Amino acid sequence: MNLFTKLNFTKRATNILLLVLLSSVPVYGQPETTDGWETATPAVVGINQTLLDDLHQKIGSGDLGHVDSMLIIRHGKMVYEKHYERDYVAINKGQNPAVDIYNYYSPKYHPFYQDTRLHSMQSTTKSVQSAIFGVAMQNGFAFDLDKSILSYFQDYEIANVDARKKNITLRHMLNMRAGFDWDESSTAYNDAENAFLLMTLSDDWVKYVLDLPMAYEPGEEFFYNSGVSLVLSAIFQKITGTDVASYGGEHLFQPMGITDFYWKKTPQGVSDGQEGLYITGSDLAKLGQLMLNGGLWNQKQLVSPDWMSKMTQPHAEGGEVSKPGYGFQWWFSPLGNDSSSMLMAGRGYGGQLLLIDREHDTVVVFTGWNIYGEGLSRSVYQESILPALEN
Repeated sequence: MNLFTKLNFTKRATNILLLVLLSSVPVYGQPETTDGWETATPAVVGINQTLLDDLHQKIGSGDLGHVDSMLIIRHGKMVYEKHYERDYVAINKGQNPAVDIYNYYSPKYHPFYQDTRLHSMQSTTKSVQSAIFGVAMQNGFAFDLDKSILSYFQDYEIANVDARKKNITLRHMLNMRAGFDWDESSTAYNDAENAFLLMTLSDDWVKYVLDLPMAYEPGEEFFYNSGVSLVLSAIFQKITGTDVASYGGEHLFQPMGITDFYWKKTPQGVSDGQEGLYITGSDLAKLGQLMLNGGLWNQKQLVSPDWMSKMTQPHAEGGEVSKPGYGFQWWFSPLGNDSSSMLMAGRGYGGQLLLIDREHDTVVVFTGWNIYGEGLSRSVYQESILPALEN
């Protein structure tokens, strides 16, 4: 492909060739699909492809770490799709060799599931799980956001119960404001003091979280806690009688044409709603498009409009640089310095990004495995993609 672009065509011929060859999708007007997507060239939907190609070159050269894919959807069409080959056997050489689905250095399970196209979504799973709550609500299940979560676990003998713990509600959990004494952010995930690791080493992951002492009043402080998302999985199962993975597969994925996915379970058989989903980048983008569509897919309302209204706006200050918001298991940040519009994001360890821009009717997906250092963050949207949309 690069050899062709170096040939000395006339200006018009070169422009036509670049549209065809530098894009990974066919020219719009020639009906083809990619994983169920209608396709178009960037130019057709008003995107400056040169700027996207610049980002593609940076990723391909390794300047942005281990990125596995980049997909851009605008106006409901796949307009840019790139995949990058990484030798994770070589990259992980010398690391923990255990063949275990929770060992991030095991090439059998990370970042791809057993040599398939299914990619670990890590904490982007939390956002997908929240959408599945909305699907269940649309189908008639009720989720009392202000009900104490302890009422769902009366079969447990829970430790460290005080007035604060009794007051934790589903709303607090969805907004990461439960108040548990939990820290997974200040140390590496394989550090012996990391709360996430300690949870995975416990006999019962859900009970481990529920047993934690309280550090704050519920609702008082935002504190990122993967454990609460796992407890949400258990609550979902208690309310619906079905685990999140099975319910989501039947009532969300299947209607959207998503037929291939894998969802980890804890040793106790609870769907791992905090990091367990494996799915293709293309299918993850469909879930982003669903958010743009207000929960509607093929003229059918899959996600409750009431849940959508709650899920698509911040409910808590996220406590990071530029003070992004967080709500119902999604991240939110301003599109620009002077913009009142928000970028909605599902975000996962290693560089999983599902970015949803309502103002520009655009969905962007990145997958990767930057577990050795800094890689892509949501800032790539403002720095590299937004200029291509506005130019």
